[in-house]
Amino acid sequence: MKPKTGELQHEETQAKTIVALLDQNLASIDPLTLSKLKYGREQALSKMPSIESIADRGVLYILSTHQQKIRFSIIALLLVLGIFLVLHENMQDFNQGDAYLLGSELPPEAYLNEGFETWLSENL
Repeated sequence: MKPKTGELQHEETQAKTIVALLDQNLASIDPLTLSKLKYGREQALSKMPSIESIADRGVLYILSTHQQKIRFSIIALLLVLGIFLVLHENMQDFNQGDAYLLGSELPPEAYLNEGFETWLSENL
């Protein structure tokens, strides 16, 4: 929901008032306090990781503890193993279907014949 024009103007006026008060109070701060504030800010910024370094570390960096990383790795491994097993099982079913077709008494073309099902239901 977008703020109304009056609300937006009121917020802008409040923001400008706050900035003006901060600027006035900044002028009254003694140089020693300013240097301490500047030093504290620099220390805080030096300990904060840059955005690029976080992005370069990847998904596992998001998981903060070693135990969480191990759990995530195990889950990923089980997922890959499950996919492999499903594909392997489907391939065996596919091969068994081929073996059934090739080993049956009827040629494979008979199963494709449109009248085969009718003939099969009448003769069985």
